[in-house]
Amino acid sequence: MISYCRLSGGVQAAQAIWVLLLLLSFVFILVRSIGLKRGGVMTAATVALMLLCYVPLQLMTAVIRVERGLGDGDWAYGIMERVPEMFWTLLFMPLTMLSVVMIIDLFRFHHRKLSALSIKAATDNIPVGMCFYLENGRVLLINRAMNAISRKASGRIILRGDELYRCIFSSEETERFSVIDSDRQRILKFPDGSVFGFVRRTIETGSGHIYELTASDISEEYALSDRLRQNNIMLERQRDHLRRFGDLVTHMTIQKEIFNAKVKIHDDLGSTLIATKRYLLSRSEQNREAVLELWKKNVGLLKNEGPMPQRDDYSVVLKAADDVGVKVEITGRLPAAQPAAHVLACAMNECITNTIRHARGNTLFVEIEQTDTGCTAVLRNNGDPPENDIRETGGLRNLRQMVHDCGGFMSIQSRPGFALTLALEYEGEMIHGL
Repeated sequence: MISYCRLSGGVQAAQAIWVLLLLLSFVFILVRSIGLKRGGVMTAATVALMLLCYVPLQLMTAVIRVERGLGDGDWAYGIMERVPEMFWTLLFMPLTMLSVVMIIDLFRFHHRKLSALSIKAATDNIPVGMCFYLENGRVLLINRAMNAISRKASGRIILRGDELYRCIFSSEETERFSVIDSDRQRILKFPDGSVFGFVRRTIETGSGHIYELTASDISEEYALSDRLRQNNIMLERQRDHLRRFGDLVTHMTIQKEIFNAKVKIHDDLGSTLIATKRYLLSRSEQNREAVLELWKKNVGLLKNEGPMPQRDDYSVVLKAADDVGVKVEITGRLPAAQPAAHVLACAMNECITNTIRHARGNTLFVEIEQTDTGCTAVLRNNGDPPENDIRETGGLRNLRQMVHDCGGFMSIQSRPGFALTLALEYEGEMIHGL
């Protein structure tokens, strides 16, 4: 059989390169196995395979040098002359396949094993900025996102954790960022419009403290909250406008009723004058008593002694309830003193609206009980009970503010049915239920 020494120079060189690449692959496997801590058995096996490639490589190199007259290697030539070339081929082919299998297994083990490099690679893919550092400021782990944020805040990459903390939490507003909030968490806004929230947490360990500094991009949340704040300001202005408009409507309604009453008095007085003229022309005793009664009635109205028609807040609300088909049943005596009368009328109006809109009822019950300092009013309806706890928005929120402004108390009950309770303080008379 042909030995390695009888091969051509090109074939000899190709086989030597093959063995050299095989040796380098086992060197790579050895280094990575040590780095991944694969264990002593794996390391020893890899070293043995390296030697199994290293010895033939030295023999092949010596033969090539002898044939090219570059050195003395007769001992190696004699060994390779006695070993058939087929032996080396049958040896290195399984070793090549084994090296491929070992490299594939090495990469699989690398992906399965949790190491410092795999942790760093995982944190770099997280959009949240993270930095872990010791009490002396030495950084244990910082991801790519936190490096980018530190560059935004300071203009450079900060290498110490305590310096990064001071830059974010201790600095006032600079040209690089503005401080939005520092109470619950540190919130900074950068010139590009991005907003980040920073939180530091202390982790207790057996050897000391480790500080975790995180940064979250809350740009969208901040934009939504800012828009909500602007909408609330606009709604507050609209609420004040509607409240003033409601007061104006009430005032105009009362003035209209007073005007209608004056017009009626004027018409009655005109009718009385005409009846008087007729009596003076006829001198009829029958008309005399009728004319006298007319004059007594008109004189009493002019002196405010008669039943002059008038409308107050309660009348306006009751008229509105009648217009929308809601019956109001009042038990007790309504307060006449202001501002208690206005507050109770507004509460009745709000409950009438809620009775139609939410409870789908047609009757409002108002129970008033006098107290030493004023009265207590409880408002209920005959509609459906609320499905959930009532949230005070719109009219109920405005009503609570009115009650608070006049020194009263207000509570809302959702179970077993709707009930609005008002405790009002005032000094003044009461009027009978309308």
